[in-house]
Amino acid sequence: SMLSAMFSGRFDLKKDEQGAYFIDRDPDLFNLILKYLRNGKVPQIPNEEFVRQELLEEAEFYQITGLIADLGGNVPKKLKSIHLVRDQGNVVFCSNSSYIEIPHHHSLNPSPNITIEGWLWLKSYSACWSIFAKEWTNNYWVGTMNNSLRSYISGTLSRYTSPKAFPIEQWFHFAVTSDGVKRCHYLDGVLVGVGKEIAPPGKDQNAPLRFGNDVSYDYTPVGGRMKELRIWSVTRTDKEISELMEIAIKTPMHGLISVWPLSYGIQDVVGQNHGTEIAGKIRFES
Repeated sequence: SMLSAMFSGRFDLKKDEQGAYFIDRDPDLFNLILKYLRNGKVPQIPNEEFVRQELLEEAEFYQITGLIADLGGNVPKKLKSIHLVRDQGNVVFCSNSSYIEIPHHHSLNPSPNITIEGWLWLKSYSACWSIFAKEWTNNYWVGTMNNSLRSYISGTLSRYTSPKAFPIEQWFHFAVTSDGVKRCHYLDGVLVGVGKEIAPPGKDQNAPLRFGNDVSYDYTPVGGRMKELRIWSVTRTDKEISELMEIAIKTPMHGLISVWPLSYGIQDVVGQNHGTEIAGKIRFES
């Protein structure tokens, strides 16, 4: 809904002197909206068709599909088809040396443009954990270093660590992009670091892709959770990342190579890069 988007943290909302947010809509109808969001039922309202019509218009403004339908309105097709990442399940890495492996395919070595993104929940900070990796000494690797996001794009000498800390014990979105000249790190759609590239991604490397591990660096974020991991052959902008990071992608898009929801298995829902191996102890949560 629009309310969910407004308070997702992606927008710089201003508060008044008392710490409240101002929304320029009818307060009486907003009270009915809040009652619906609390109870999931159409609140008791006067039988006057005029009031019901006004409430329907507010529901359409806030894009609350359940209330629109309950009031007899037509839910826009574009809202019916949207699935949110927060409603999906996820994978949990329960032991050391646990990982999901995707066999090598040339499509997984895009060059010079690449975007890697996904959702993470980490139990604690650690010296260094592998998250999304395809052999760090020669190719790309995305992971953590203490409380920061770290990445390699073209092997050992291409290390970059962003200065801003990520949260623990809560979900956050990460993204790493490169155009062969500069690298950008994002947390929850916000740019948190920019580094200079020394070379584009290693397009000829044939190592498998792993989630939660790397073939050359066996460090798993034990207790960590992941979902909706994606790789693109384009350099996504901050706006493009923010617009889709909370939407579960189910169909092909320009530049999108693969999407692994990790909510029920290790399938790629837009391509053919399906997982073939699960090592260690892993659990899927719905």
